[in-house]
Amino acid sequence: MSFCALGNVVKRARELEVVAAQHADLLNEKNKELADVREALVQRADLLNEKDKELAVVREALTQCSLRNQELERTLAQIGRK
Repeated sequence: MSFCALGNVVKRARELEVVAAQHADLLNEKNKELADVREALVQRADLLNEKDKELAVVREALTQCSLRNQELERTLAQIGRK
């Protein structure tokens, strides 16, 4: 291999090293962004789970109110029939 060809190989190897380093930096940046997105999704999931629990409490209270209303309506109906 001639000196000129060897110089071209070394130059190309350095260019590839630069490109590889740029790709590594980009990959690290994207991994950080992905980690941030995952954290945001975990926080949203936690919030959603908390809201689901609150909704279950409200539904239960509503069911109890509805049952009580039905009971009172039956009582009123019975009183009206007497």
